[in-house]
Amino acid sequence: MSAPTPSRSRSPWLIGGILGAACLLIIGVLVVALIAGGYLFGMGGQEDPTPSGDPVTTATDPQTGGGASDGGGASDGGGEQMALPPGVEDGQTYLTMGNGPVVVDVYSDFACPHCAVFSDVNGDDLEEMVEEGEITLQIHPRPMLDERTTPPGYSSRAANAAVCAYAETGDPEDWFDAEEALFEIQAEGAGMSPEELAGVVEDATDIDVTDCVTGETYVSWLQDVVEPEARQSTPGTPVVFINGTMAEGDWSVAGELTAQIDAAQ
Repeated sequence: MSAPTPSRSRSPWLIGGILGAACLLIIGVLVVALIAGGYLFGMGGQEDPTPSGDPVTTATDPQTGGGASDGGGASDGGGEQMALPPGVEDGQTYLTMGNGPVVVDVYSDFACPHCAVFSDVNGDDLEEMVEEGEITLQIHPRPMLDERTTPPGYSSRAANAAVCAYAETGDPEDWFDAEEALFEIQAEGAGMSPEELAGVVEDATDIDVTDCVTGETYVSWLQDVVEPEARQSTPGTPVVFINGTMAEGDWSVAGELTAQIDAAQ
């Protein structure tokens, strides 16, 4: 009689099954973790354009406001009211002096050397023709050269100072007196403080323009209304239009401009 065959132990199979199940469980956990991690990583690369707690704000024009004005107002696009010189309507790009039959437009910049020559040669003639009712003079004070002065912005500051004087009285004489004084200090004007610039105009006109100059009352009008139109209409400064047509001539020659204006009468 043969000896009985020893029965195989079930322990190895049991242990193997347990280990296999454990491995599958671990693999499953890892897969879930990887999927979750990838999702979270993807979310981390997307920036919320309007994070909570940070309100969206709209910038406003810092240059409006300041000095008082009897002129009207227009929106500057930033929700603020733009100060307009007296007699200037919304969108108007010039100051009007006189009511003569010939319309003369002058584009000038207080930082432009050729404009200083133009004013020196022709300023008195233009003022006289306005006073005698021969022309309607439309002054376009451009801040074209703002970025070329040191410090920047002198064209706007000087033009604003001249407009401030004219806005107080509406008298062409005050404009021309302020213009002459500002062109005389053109070389050093850019380095002057607003108070010093106001002093130059006050000495020339006997008009206190300190608040208007330091408050940059008309700078927005100059930069946002006058200059954009001038860039579309003119090649530079000084430029003269007579009855809507650009005039050509040597404006450094006395009598050249008045002759062309007389011919248009």
